[in-house]
Amino acid sequence: MADEEERRAGRQRDADEDERRVRAKRAADTEAEADADADPVAAEEPAEVRHGRPLNPRRPLHRRPLPWVAVGVLVLLVIGLLVWAPWRQPTVRVTDGGDVLADYLGDVSGRIRDENRSLPDGNFVSVAFMIAIRTPADDINGQSAILHELEGAFLAQHWANHPDGTAAFATDRPLVKLLVADTGFKGTDWSETVAQLVRAVGEQHLVAVAGLGSSTTQTQAAVDELARNKIPMIGAVVTSAKLAAAGLVRVAPTDHNETDAMVNYLRGTQAWRDAADPKSYLAYLIQDKAENDTYAADLAQSYRKSFGEGDQGNDRVHVLLQDEQGLYDGSQPAAGNALSRQADTVCVIRPRVVLFAGRSQDVQTFVADLAGRRCADAPITVVTGDDVDHLNIPRPPGAGPLWVEQNSGIEVVYTALASPQTWQLDQDAVSRSTVARFATCVGCFLHYFADPKGLDDGHAIMAHDSVLTAVTAARNVVSQTNPTPPPAAALTNGLYSIDAQHAVPGASGYIYFQGSTNGQDGVPASKLVPILKLNPDGSATEQGLSSGTGTLPGPPK
Repeated sequence: MADEEERRAGRQRDADEDERRVRAKRAADTEAEADADADPVAAEEPAEVRHGRPLNPRRPLHRRPLPWVAVGVLVLLVIGLLVWAPWRQPTVRVTDGGDVLADYLGDVSGRIRDENRSLPDGNFVSVAFMIAIRTPADDINGQSAILHELEGAFLAQHWANHPDGTAAFATDRPLVKLLVADTGFKGTDWSETVAQLVRAVGEQHLVAVAGLGSSTTQTQAAVDELARNKIPMIGAVVTSAKLAAAGLVRVAPTDHNETDAMVNYLRGTQAWRDAADPKSYLAYLIQDKAENDTYAADLAQSYRKSFGEGDQGNDRVHVLLQDEQGLYDGSQPAAGNALSRQADTVCVIRPRVVLFAGRSQDVQTFVADLAGRRCADAPITVVTGDDVDHLNIPRPPGAGPLWVEQNSGIEVVYTALASPQTWQLDQDAVSRSTVARFATCVGCFLHYFADPKGLDDGHAIMAHDSVLTAVTAARNVVSQTNPTPPPAAALTNGLYSIDAQHAVPGASGYIYFQGSTNGQDGVPASKLVPILKLNPDGSATEQGLSSGTGTLPGPPK
């Protein structure tokens, strides 16, 4: 009996072992199938190798290629999308006002947009106003002047389309669409802007580009490309004669015209008349040598020519101190230190005049140092160019004066491009009907833009005159009986037609161009140059009117 029980127990143990093996095999088969799905190579191995658990360890990751291939493909797809970036639109550089290129231009951009979209279809030409718009708020040469220029450009467009100041359109054709073109901070994106302007020739009847910005190498590059595409240009505040191209004219005098005008003004001062010996009216030149600034280089060269060569011969009292000149580089660090040392040098040389060929921020630094000089007992006049108009704005709240005036013995005078004070100083120097546009009447400057200080720096006035000149040139080449919009190249003859008998009645003075007898095609002849005195509070007081020829221009004769 006991033996039977033992045999029965053995059979049960064998049955249990068989069942355990079957379950183990099933489990191994299930796991092998899962491995085969993840690793096809493993699926091809013999079953006995795959099923035996220590004979078939899991394949290392580096021998399982499919996941890494998938990751690689995914990475390539992501990189491709980032490069292609179909969701990303190109930066808008040229607009009809519908795109606000900078928040501070919101009001004037809206007015330009509304005027453009009110134009009847067909008979219009576009004039683009190009300038470096996207500039930081703390840039001394930035937002205030840019805003004023676009306000002046809009005013010229409005009066070209509505000569009586009302909503009625002019009978003169073509009407004018104004485009706003941004070359980016310091003009570094000029190539994108010019490419969009070239397309606008065919798409929007673009016939001219006004404004252009400051005299820099970036502006020159943009001007060269516009000239290559035969698009005429009218510079608003461009003064450097080094900045030139075919098809470029300007409504501002050149730096040399400005320095000649300044010498003509100084000749009438008491200090000049009192000079009795060669050392009593010396001039000391300080020049910014920044590589990309053609304004400073041209202004310095012009000072040497106007002040030095212009007063040789019979007048040897007023001479430029040629053998010792001050240099600094405003584009590099520690420019302020260099200018502080120049203030010390002034006390050693003791000139009567400092001729400063540099930008407004450097003028401010130098004059502040000069006010604290040890030789404040000797009066000194700092003479500089039109870029200092960037200081002719109200001082920010809490800001101190530009320099400490008490006992400083400093006078800062500069050649301006335009000033509203001129309109009261000489009634014949400018067109009264044009000046009236800047008053408070409906459709006038102060009707649209309430701050009268917006005229003080002259930028609105010069921008207005550049667009007005472009419009005049366009209408010069159009028959009013068949006013088909002219091609851009036709404006070359339209600009040649602006001569002494057909001058543009600019708010900055009458504008007309002479031939190449003086080697300066596209430079306004005998352009009016206001002489202003800069005050420590940022205001300016007009001292008189001058010109490069010494003769004040008047209305066409």
